[in-house]
Amino acid sequence: MTKRISWILLLGLIGCGDKEQPPEEEPNPAAEARLKIPEPPIDSVPGADTVQAKGVRVSIRNNAITLSSYQLAVGDVDFTLSNTEDQQHILEIRWEDGARWRTIPVGKGGRVSLTATLNPGKYEVYCPVPGHKERGESTSFRAGPKPETDPLPIRIDTLLQHPPQPGPDPASRAP
Repeated sequence: MTKRISWILLLGLIGCGDKEQPPEEEPNPAAEARLKIPEPPIDSVPGADTVQAKGVRVSIRNNAITLSSYQLAVGDVDFTLSNTEDQQHILEIRWEDGARWRTIPVGKGGRVSLTATLNPGKYEVYCPVPGHKERGESTSFRAGPKPETDPLPIRIDTLLQHPPQPGPDPASRAP
């Protein structure tokens, strides 16, 4: 019996022998950070007569900010800025009624995301790095249903000065 146990232990030790493993590479924190932030899903929800985005890709190139959608849904919307330029950028979003959201600075090859809870209205998106907004790194978008076009305004004072005149009575015309 002890011979069997000895053989089993010997075979177990042989099977568990040290195999040379390649050395593990040092992790690159910047690369890991980029991998952890996925591209936003570009989901959409129906709204009025337009489709409104729930995830928005933001790019800054040649002193201009571009959004993947300019008509966004109300509620939580994910914004992802991928920086391909040599300069550092920051993404800031400002609602016309006062709320603001801002990312941390992101350098070349970096990606940063933020989630903003949007209310209906107009928003400005820009880079607050000194001098960038002045060079044109600014755009705007609207959240909520697409506004209907207003009919041409009718001025009451114009109607009072020139009231509609009744036309000739068609029955009074002689053939």
